[in-house]
Amino acid sequence: MEEKSVIIMKRFLPAVVMTFHFDLRKQKRSPKYLLPLYKQIIMKFYFVYIITNLNKTVLYIGMSSDIKRRITEHSKGLIEGFSKKYHCKYLGHYEKYETPSEAISREKQIKKWNRKKKEALINENNPDWNFLNDMIFRVDDEYL
Repeated sequence: MEEKSVIIMKRFLPAVVMTFHFDLRKQKRSPKYLLPLYKQIIMKFYFVYIITNLNKTVLYIGMSSDIKRRITEHSKGLIEGFSKKYHCKYLGHYEKYETPSEAISREKQIKKWNRKKKEALINENNPDWNFLNDMIFRVDDEYL
């Protein structure tokens, strides 16, 4: 008997091709239930972000693989240090990267900039300096 399988997702990584198969005859659930697993394993992204305080007088640059969790931690004051001390909890800018090394390099690059250059970066995509905290929680991770 011919095996019936479906390719769920295919992701090309450097020198690696990952393909998920499953046998439809053995599964009682829809293939859609595998999507969250796929996102966790393969679609991992890394974010560089800039947060500020309410008066927008202080900028903090950080990096995270889970921007929603990290912004929540900043908002609740759970992260000790500079961001807590200066009440930086409002997201003004973020960038998405596929590898941690890209994100770390970008974070270090931005941290070396002067205030004027950091403000110009924020102004490119967020000229009104709207706080983006609520927006990132309304959007699916794949569209961030």
